[in-house]
Amino acid sequence: MKLVLELSVREYCKAKQLSEGIIDKVVGHVFNILHKANDKRAEKALKSLANKSPEGKKAVDSAIDLIQSTQRAGKAAQTNMADIRKKYNLKYA
Repeated sequence: MKLVLELSVREYCKAKQLSEGIIDKVVGHVFNILHKANDKRAEKALKSLANKSPEGKKAVDSAIDLIQSTQRAGKAAQTNMADIRKKYNLKYA
């Protein structure tokens, strides 16, 4: 993780993007790397569970359906809030 931070800081310094936001950019970059790694581990664990038995496959399929429907609902909620903000000219809501 230290190496990732060092490389990110060097990259931004070379691009002369020194500002107060450099820490935010580095932290965001590290967060994205960790998020992707966690997703890969979870996917591997689900595949392993699905391959063990038919019940495991059903459980994995059910979990994936639940995750996908939750993501769709979240996107729909964001769209609805954006429409409400636009309709009532709200900055924050």
